[in-house]
Amino acid sequence: DRVELATRKAINKILPPGAIPVDMVLAVMEIEAWFIAEHTHFKKIDRSITCDKIRENLGFDPSQDDVEEIDHPPERLDEIYSIAGTRYTKNSGRVRNTVHRLDYENIYFDIRHRVPRLAALIDHIDSFISQG
Repeated sequence: DRVELATRKAINKILPPGAIPVDMVLAVMEIEAWFIAEHTHFKKIDRSITCDKIRENLGFDPSQDDVEEIDHPPERLDEIYSIAGTRYTKNSGRVRNTVHRLDYENIYFDIRHRVPRLAALIDHIDSFISQG
């Protein structure tokens, strides 16, 4: 990927070479795309937010569609939440509200298999932990 390669080259110019390995996982879009992929959290925001309602209102199925192709994930997440008359904004309270409702077991065991960049991040974390 051209953007990832350019980013890696820029980081290599900034960071001095040495004994500390540096690795990078570049999310294609904002992390909100990963929030959307973990669609089970929507019912914790409001029971009326279902994949069927999202498909009906937005023509998108977060349980099936490629979330890495979403142009503006925060705006899409806001559209999803608006189905229930609530909002998603990038202020710390709203982000924290969403993060606390995510199902991390679902992310680790299921969602990662649909979202390649998320899988790369999880694999890097697993590798780091297993080395320690």
